[in-house]
Amino acid sequence: QKLSFEELKEMSISVLLQEIFLRHLIWRSKVMKAAMEGKIPQVERDYTKCLLGQLLSNIDIIEDPELKRILEKIYEPHKKVHTSLDDYEAFVREKNPDSKERI
Repeated sequence: QKLSFEELKEMSISVLLQEIFLRHLIWRSKVMKAAMEGKIPQVERDYTKCLLGQLLSNIDIIEDPELKRILEKIYEPHKKVHTSLDDYEAFVREKNPDSKERI
């Protein structure tokens, strides 16, 4: 669920980080389950739409310089994790051209 900039600003950073962590664990679990079944996972690929992506796109709301520095470092790895599903889907479709599942 996409949050507005105002909603992001109003959340305590502690709650926000816990929610980000939880949502990514669920995302990862769905990806792993689909991979084990040879399917295409039904998860968000756009790294700017997940909660972490929304926070990274609005990084200036972070007041703690150390936390901001850490979050800036994870931008590219976070992007790569989400977009790597394009490669995975291509692999699945190559092995199973009749696959109708789509993210």
